[in-house]
Amino acid sequence: MKGSIDGFGPLGSLRFRLWTLLSCAPSAIACSANGAAHAVSARAPSQQAAEAVPAAPSLQAAEGAAPAGARPEAVQEEEAASAQAAETTGHEKAASGGPPTSGHRDWNFAVVNKWHLCEIDDLDDCTRQCRRGHLSSCVRLGNMYAAGTRVRKDLAAAAELYELPCGFHIAVACSNRASIFAHDDDMAHAAEYYTRGCDGGDAHGCYRLGVLYEGGSGVPADTARAATVYQRACDGGELPACSNLGRLYAVGIGVEHDAGRAVVLFRKACDGGNAGGCGNLGSAYQVGEGVARDRNRADELHKRACDGGAADFCASVLTRGARGKGAFSLNSFPSKTR
Repeated sequence: MKGSIDGFGPLGSLRFRLWTLLSCAPSAIACSANGAAHAVSARAPSQQAAEAVPAAPSLQAAEGAAPAGARPEAVQEEEAASAQAAETTGHEKAASGGPPTSGHRDWNFAVVNKWHLCEIDDLDDCTRQCRRGHLSSCVRLGNMYAAGTRVRKDLAAAAELYELPCGFHIAVACSNRASIFAHDDDMAHAAEYYTRGCDGGDAHGCYRLGVLYEGGSGVPADTARAATVYQRACDGGELPACSNLGRLYAVGIGVEHDAGRAVVLFRKACDGGNAGGCGNLGSAYQVGEGVARDRNRADELHKRACDGGAADFCASVLTRGARGKGAFSLNSFPSKTR
């Protein structure tokens, strides 16, 4: 059914379940980086460490456990005997990589031991891990609903799956949520969520936010602000942002004109495999901006850009570079969930 996920019921119930799963009770242990388990980011393994976020312990109700008063007496006695030790050793266990502990009767860390980041496109495992409160797995589950991978495509379900992780500062979830707003042509909300993603450290969110600021879509046009977030995105490895920032330096919009800096940025993007960067570097060679003029090198780079999908440079290939001064292109390819 559209707007629901198998095993969860209505998406509103999913949000309530995960909210109660991850919220902190005042009488329980503090929700801090030292006293809570850490969920792994939905990023690739090489980026997980930079985006690890704290995940609070799961409530017993999330796994259908009975209330404290209904437990067997032996279990209650054992819990009471270990409560004092749990209060003093919980932080040490969390710091050493083991599951945190608490003597509070309403907390049960057994589910934490079962947490792991689900494999990409593993619908069953991502659903299971998301139900257990692993928010980065919810992001991967949302990606499957957004793309229609192993499940019927449902952007409403994907959006809901991104919302709570975004609220818990998983930056990529905010950027992915923004891409759905952009798909729905709600650019004001797209800008809001790309801002949240960018502020949280997601380079792709910064790149997409820069495109919006440069074009004045969903936000007032502000090329200086676009240059700032492009720089953050480029520093984070988002190659189209490097090319776009180079374009601003090449034409002197939002930043002071600096042809040499533009070429450095174009080359970084091109060497990393960004077609638009290769095309813009070719334009620099074509007009002699920041490099010695070289028509053959320009043609070669424009062809590489065209073959790589940067259609703006295909006309230059057909006319052998007869595009004139300032023929630099903006990278604004569609956003993709990650």
